Amino acid sequence: MCYFCETFLLIFYLQILLLSVLINLDEIVRKDEDTSILVRLYPDLQPWQVEIAAGGKESPYYYKYICLLLDIKNGNYAARMNSDIVAVSLVYIFPCTSFS
Repeated sequence: MCYFCETFLLIFYLQILLLSVLINLDEIVRKDEDTSILVRLYPDLQPWQVEIAAGGKESPYYYKYICLLLDIKNGNYAARMNSDIVAVSLVYIFPCTSFS
């Protein structure tokens, strides 16, 4: 198979995967399934979409998602460079954390 065909099929597969996650996002959140697939789909799947499905920024599922997204080892570098996502983590996730 030619390189162009393989690339096209891979892109097509990833778009189908993203579409299926978007369609079932509410169910994924409700069943408290693994957040790592959602982290891998960033930036195609934006944090605001997970926030809406989770029921707000105070949701435990959204908390897990943001923590994994910003994780140094397993997270997403581009997300750590996004000031809006980092600001959300500082306001909603770490306000009561003691760093001493």
